[in-house]
Amino acid sequence: MEYESGHVFITGRAGTGKSTLLKLFRAQTRKRAAVVAPTGLAAMHVGGQTLHSFFRFPARPAASLRIARLPDGDVYQRLDALVIDEISMVRPDLLDAMDEFLRVNRQRVREPFGGVQLIMIGDLLQLPPVVKDAEKAFIYQRYGTPHFFAARALRSAGVHTIELRHVFRQTEPEFVEALGAIREGRCTEEHLALLNARVDPGYDPPPDDAVVLLTPTNRVANRQNARRMAMLDGEGTIFRASAAGRFVDVQENALPAPSVLSLKVGAHVMFVRNDRERRWVNGTVGTVEEIEEDAVRVSLADAGGDDVWVGQEIWEMNEYAAAADGAGITTKPVGTYAQLPLRLGYALTVHRSQGKTLDRVVVDMGHGAFAAGQTYVALSRVRSLGGLVLTRPLTLSDIFVDPDVIQFVHSGVVPLPGQRSLLDQERP
Repeated sequence: MEYESGHVFITGRAGTGKSTLLKLFRAQTRKRAAVVAPTGLAAMHVGGQTLHSFFRFPARPAASLRIARLPDGDVYQRLDALVIDEISMVRPDLLDAMDEFLRVNRQRVREPFGGVQLIMIGDLLQLPPVVKDAEKAFIYQRYGTPHFFAARALRSAGVHTIELRHVFRQTEPEFVEALGAIREGRCTEEHLALLNARVDPGYDPPPDDAVVLLTPTNRVANRQNARRMAMLDGEGTIFRASAAGRFVDVQENALPAPSVLSLKVGAHVMFVRNDRERRWVNGTVGTVEEIEEDAVRVSLADAGGDDVWVGQEIWEMNEYAAAADGAGITTKPVGTYAQLPLRLGYALTVHRSQGKTLDRVVVDMGHGAFAAGQTYVALSRVRSLGGLVLTRPLTLSDIFVDPDVIQFVHSGVVPLPGQRSLLDQERP
C-alpha cells in the first residue's frame, strides 16, 4: 500500500481488521490519498467521500456518462492513491467510468486510471452490488458479472490480492470454521448442526436483555423496535436532528443516525459511531437510565455497566480539494448533521449491521436470505457461539454465494461477457 504503486485488493472475512488497516494507512501514509466508498454511510464511517460525489458523477448508470475534462480538476492531478472501501458493492461499469475520468482529467490517457494507484478493500463474500432488473441484461452482456473485478480497466491493469486471515472477532475454532464454511459456500450438515444447536423458536428476551435482533428486512426490524418500546411505561422523549448543507437532501435510510429519535428510560439503544474518548464504539449497546433535554445517560452493557452521558455528535460530509500549498490534497466539510449517536437497539437489519461487532445476537432470517452473503454477515456479527440465538433452524437453502465470486477468489478467473450468473437464474 505504501511502497508500491500497483493496484491492490485487500480482502478477508469479517473481523480480520480491514477497517483497522485502512485507518492505520490513512494516518501514516505519505501518499496523497483520497478515501471513497460506494454509499454515504460507508463514506462517513471512514471519513471519506462517496464515489459519485468525488468524481462528480450523476446518479445514473455509469455506462451513460459522458466523461469530460473539468476546469477545476487539480485534486485529481495531485492524487497518488485512491482507497475504495466496501469495494464488494462497486459495479464494474463504475470502475470503468472512473478509469476514463482519471485518464482524461490527469491527461495520462495511456495509463490505467491515469496512473493513480487503486487500493480496494472489502469482502466479496459479504454483501454484493445492487443491480436493478432493467440493468441486468447490459451488465451480464458487457461484463459477465456485476462484481468490480470484471471491469475492463482492471483486466488490463492487473490487481494484486492480499487476504487477511487472522480472525480477531471470534476465537472459538469450531465457530470460526463454521462461519468460514458459510462464507465460502462449503457448508455441511455438521456445520449446520453446530449452529442449529442455538435454535430457540420461542425466545422472547426479557426487558433488561441487551440482545440485538438481526433480520433481512426493515419491516421486521422496525416492528420489533416499536413493539419493545411500547412495552415501556410513559411517553417517549423526542430528539430531532439538525442538518445543514448537503445533508439536507439525504434520505432517511442513508443518515448516520435517525432524524427523529424517540427514547424512554429503560430503552435499549445502540451507538452508531466510535467515541473519541473510547468509551464506546460503533455497535456498543446499552440501556437509557436518565433523560435530560439535550442528553441521555446510558448504562453500557459491554463495559461492566458503566454509565456515560451522551450528547449530540456532529457528522461532517467531506469533499476532497486541492490544498492551498499547491501540491497536497485536503478535505473540506460540505454538510453537517447533528444528533445523538444512538438508534434503538432492539433490532437491526443485516445490511445496517455490517462492520459491527456484537456480544449477543438473535438472528431471524425470516423466509430466507435474498442476497448472497447475507446469512454470513448476520452470523459473523457476534463474538461467540454462546452469544447467538436462532429463531429457526438454518438450512442449506439459507446459505448461498455467487459462483462468479468463488471462481475469482479461488482461481482469479473472471466470467466472460455474455455469460449469465447462476444467481440471475431462478432459485428453487
